[in-house]
Amino acid sequence: MVIDTLRFGMLELPESVLVTLPDGLLGFPECRRFVVLPYDDEMPLCWLQSADDPEVAFLALEPHLFFAEYEVMLSDSDTAALGLAKAEDATLLSLLTVSRDAHAITANLAGPIVVNVITRRGKQIVLDDARYSTKHLVAQVSARLASATRKSQAP
Repeated sequence: MVIDTLRFGMLELPESVLVTLPDGLLGFPECRRFVVLPYDDEMPLCWLQSADDPEVAFLALEPHLFFAEYEVMLSDSDTAALGLAKAEDATLLSLLTVSRDAHAITANLAGPIVVNVITRRGKQIVLDDARYSTKHLVAQVSARLASATRKSQAP
């Protein structure tokens, strides 16, 4: 399968890497097929690139790497929709927002994407939990990106 992307150009990937979100993402209901691409070798980030719209790509991370106490309780209907038999079959992604200068990167912990790693079917879940918002500061990533940005701008 060939995916046209604005950020990465044409990508030839096996169909088996597609993650399908039948309901799309909030604000992007038409984007239902995605591929997860590594950001680089040094940071635990990834790109969630739409296979349906070349211009849509989100920076994301696995939230437990930065928020050890983070927990997502799925409803029975979400568990059934994802076809999850056990918790180990699920992985989480949190979408990131990056400021212009890369000093403030925030993670959306209120709307994680849950993916069944066996079926590659996913769903964005809106959590009703006051502990989580759409703007949790990811300090470690922010500092590393800001440092990388300064290095790349040095003469």
